[in-house]
Amino acid sequence: MIPRDKKLSDSLLCEVTSNIIELILRIDQYYYGNKLLGLEDPYLNFIRKLIVPYFYEGKFGDQLIFDETFETYMERAKKEWIFGDN
Repeated sequence: MIPRDKKLSDSLLCEVTSNIIELILRIDQYYYGNKLLGLEDPYLNFIRKLIVPYFYEGKFGDQLIFDETFETYMERAKKEWIFGDN
């Protein structure tokens, strides 16, 4: 269960919930594949690159999980892709 945050709209709370579920699944994939089974797979390195930024920057898939909607993220990403803004 994710605590209800009064600052988050219902749509953003729904996005946060689905992103957290995906993040947890990715952490599980990495943990079981790399740590428990000892696999050295390029896909596990890809998963690791997805999950590490969340712990340092609050980002998962370059989206700020608690601060921006998916639409806002896509607009920001589009500007970065087109104009090279960072």
